Amino acid sequence: MKREKNLHVLQAILEAKELLLESMVPKEAKIHFRQANKEVLIGIRALIDHRIMEMEHSAETGTSTSSSNDQTVQKINISDH
Repeated sequence: MKREKNLHVLQAILEAKELLLESMVPKEAKIHFRQANKEVLIGIRALIDHRIMEMEHSAETGTSTSSSNDQTVQKINISDH
């Protein structure tokens, strides 16, 4: 019950935000923000697609699914002179 009430309040807040933005933000800015949001989503989709391809490649080759950007740590001995 409490969760439903919280969701209802959150939905009301989001709707109020949209109404406020609708009345205050110029049309050109809205278009820019909508396009920026789309680009963020496209970027996230590209990351997901890349990870899926890595997983499929790993399954085919039988290798680890860890990211190809993993770095190894090398210990460097430092001696006082």
